[in-house]
Amino acid sequence: PASIRNISSDEQVIRLLVAFCVLTLVFSFFFRASQEDFEPLKKTIDKYILLLSDGYRDMNLTPLRGVATEKECDKTYIHMAAFGESRKRIDSKIKKIDFLRFEKVSESKFKVETEEVWDYSHIDIDTSKVSQEFKDVSHRMQYTLEKIESKWFVDSVEFKDAKSGAASAQ
Repeated sequence: PASIRNISSDEQVIRLLVAFCVLTLVFSFFFRASQEDFEPLKKTIDKYILLLSDGYRDMNLTPLRGVATEKECDKTYIHMAAFGESRKRIDSKIKKIDFLRFEKVSESKFKVETEEVWDYSHIDIDTSKVSQEFKDVSHRMQYTLEKIESKWFVDSVEFKDAKSGAASAQ
């Protein structure tokens, strides 16, 4: 008759430790891989913010077309044009960005929530003098990104929450 082998408590502990180590490695691999998947989204948002800031300062949003859809570019252009009609331009600097949440909507669409801290200046186009400054303005933003031909583009940007920092009129 076949004998049933008794497993000692030491062997059970060793088997449990090995199983735990294997599971830990598997989970850490998947967690790291999923974090790396967000890197192209972060880079797209970072580039969008840089080009948007440069575009408002220089009153030229054309470079934004490399990272944003036509719909989003048109929306930002209308906003910039409204400032231009009032003979003002915006000079802004992002001081901090935290990526809070990534929501996969589909294979080609993500929603990304951020917390951002900015400084803004409104500058008179004719005199180049600062007419108003805003410091440490905190925004909670939601970016919707779409993958078009293997490249991520910002398709829309929404303010989720804004907390005003210090403002000063010049």
